[in-house]
Amino acid sequence: PPDPLPPPPPLPSARPLPPPCFPPTDPPPPATPPAPPPPNRCLKLVKPGATFNDCRNLRNTDLSGANLYRADLDFTNLQGANLEGADLRHASFKNANCKGVRFGGARMGASDLSDSDMTGSNLTGADLGESRLKGTILDRVILMNSNMRRAELTMIHRAENVNFDGAQLVNAKLKDCVIPHASFSFANLHGARIEKSVLIGSKFDNVQFDGVTFIDSNLEQVQLQGARLEGVMMVKVDLSNANLQGAQMRNGAFASSIFTFADCRRADFSRSTLVGSDLSYASLQKASFRRAKLTDAIFTGAECEKTDFTDAIDRLKADFKRIVGTPIGLKVVEPP
Repeated sequence: PPDPLPPPPPLPSARPLPPPCFPPTDPPPPATPPAPPPPNRCLKLVKPGATFNDCRNLRNTDLSGANLYRADLDFTNLQGANLEGADLRHASFKNANCKGVRFGGARMGASDLSDSDMTGSNLTGADLGESRLKGTILDRVILMNSNMRRAELTMIHRAENVNFDGAQLVNAKLKDCVIPHASFSFANLHGARIEKSVLIGSKFDNVQFDGVTFIDSNLEQVQLQGARLEGVMMVKVDLSNANLQGAQMRNGAFASSIFTFADCRRADFSRSTLVGSDLSYASLQKASFRRAKLTDAIFTGAECEKTDFTDAIDRLKADFKRIVGTPIGLKVVEPP
């Protein structure tokens, strides 16, 4: 037989790798705190009657409790500043940048906020009595429990989701404003005048409307359940799809207004004037129209189960075609 093959040679033993060789390094120096920002030279100008024509940067400054009575803050950058409790009476903020400013509890009576940008500002509890807001941007502004007596809001077209809850809007004026989806819950609008304004989808729960005047305004889809609207005047107001459940609307004037598809269940229209108003397809179950004036009113297709028309004036001049349910006190119903 052939000779066997010689065994393979042994593998060389593995040698350990040499340790990594790094150049010696010194330990890092200790971190030094950043230098404080230089003081804002504009703060030296803060005083009653101050003007900021040559120093308009007050961004993120703390001016809480400052006395800026009759100050001229036109075109000033106040974004993120703290003005809580400050005295800003008769101050001017025309064209100022007031985004995110904290005005809580500030005294701002008779101030001028025209054309300023108040986006996201907080004015909770601020005193804005007799102030002027013309063309002001009010997106997401908080005005809870603020005093806005006799304030004038005009030509405001950027004001989404404004919070007026608990605000005092007594004798305030809103004209040519677009303020959709606002909240006015528990606000006091006694004697206020709202003209040519859009308040679509706004919330008016438990609001006092006595003496309020609405003219040529859009209140579609507003929430007015339980609202007190005694003596309110509405001329050419659109309340389509509004929620008026249980609203107190006695002695009101609703000339040429629109209530189509509105939810008026248990609403009280007693002694009100609804001349020329359109209540087509509205939900009027258990609503009261006792002694209401219904001249040329339209109730076509309305839900009138147990709706009280006792002693209603000019019932024969109203249109009751295709109403649903059995009303009370309505003897003459037009055939479908």
